[in-house]
Amino acid sequence: MTTDSAPSTPGSAALVVSAHAHERGGADGCHTIRHRGGVPAARCIGPRAAVRQRDRRAGEGSRPRRRLGHLGVPDVPVRVRHRSGAHARAGGFAARRHAPYARRSRPENALVAATGAPLTQSGAPLISPSKHYDDVSTLLGQLTRQHAVNGLHVHVEVFGDEQRVRALRRVRAWLPVLLALSANSPFSYGVTSGLASWRSVLIRRLPVSWAPPEFCDADEYHRTVEQLVTIGLLPSRGSTSWAVRLSERFDTVEVRVADAQLRVDDALLLASLMRAIVVAEDLPDAVPPPAELDASLWLAARHGMQARLFTPDGGIEDAWSATQRMMQGIRDAVAEQGDEEFVDEHLSRLRSEGTGSQRQLRAYESGGVQALGGLYREW
Repeated sequence: MTTDSAPSTPGSAALVVSAHAHERGGADGCHTIRHRGGVPAARCIGPRAAVRQRDRRAGEGSRPRRRLGHLGVPDVPVRVRHRSGAHARAGGFAARRHAPYARRSRPENALVAATGAPLTQSGAPLISPSKHYDDVSTLLGQLTRQHAVNGLHVHVEVFGDEQRVRALRRVRAWLPVLLALSANSPFSYGVTSGLASWRSVLIRRLPVSWAPPEFCDADEYHRTVEQLVTIGLLPSRGSTSWAVRLSERFDTVEVRVADAQLRVDDALLLASLMRAIVVAEDLPDAVPPPAELDASLWLAARHGMQARLFTPDGGIEDAWSATQRMMQGIRDAVAEQGDEEFVDEHLSRLRSEGTGSQRQLRAYESGGVQALGGLYREW
């Protein structure tokens, strides 16, 4: 697993885009590429990668927890000051970072696959070597051995715990829309899962996951987390799996609802929307009932942008109408961040081309794994 990188120099709502590959239960036959900064988390998939992973593990004896395999590319933090567009420096960065991934994966006859969950998975898990992840593995038991997901995490810097809790409430109301837009994990164990975001359903099995409660203030937030640690449901305060939470290390709101994305621009679109929700203090402070929010998250995971969702004010509408409603509330914030043209263009593109899951399924149905590989090469 990756760790969070510190935000930029103090300033309002600075953005750190974090694309995290999470491996409580890794995938034999895959090397995990872990890195931060505007490029979706990815995996290398391919037969030679499986052989190399198997051979390395054969020499390690019977230890149940081992170091994650990866291609040796270091984590690279990219910090975008909040008054520049989130997309401003992405193009050149993406080209520079993808090149070594592609080069290192070629000898393995493997592809870099930027998806929310691996296409295939087999064998025993590989667990990051640390006391924290040992504790998590012990707590989760067999779930650890089945848990392999890649998520896009976005940190938005907000000073003051009360301000961060208010921002968390704003994001909480729009989690189903963000999940629907980001759906990019249609496969499970080599077959279509029937869900647009298989990753989010895997996450749902974890303790303290999906939407957080409706916290009235920072004291309630911190008291709740502390109680969950005290009772033994969490190994530490930083182990919550909520789709949006307060970072325990930095002055940030961390939005964790999204699958890792096929393309850099897909990730940056989501980052722009998430950042705008966090900083849009005029956005109505809607409080969707827990049952409606949970139902909408499940429907977003199942259907992606074809879902019908409960709106924060209690109505029901399709995911695209809900997206338009969200945009009405955050458009000024999007414009202030310098992202309006980028967001409008890429929402239109997503509507015409489909989410990552839709694109993956179309490729697979048209030409099988070979066509899917062509899609993964696009980045």
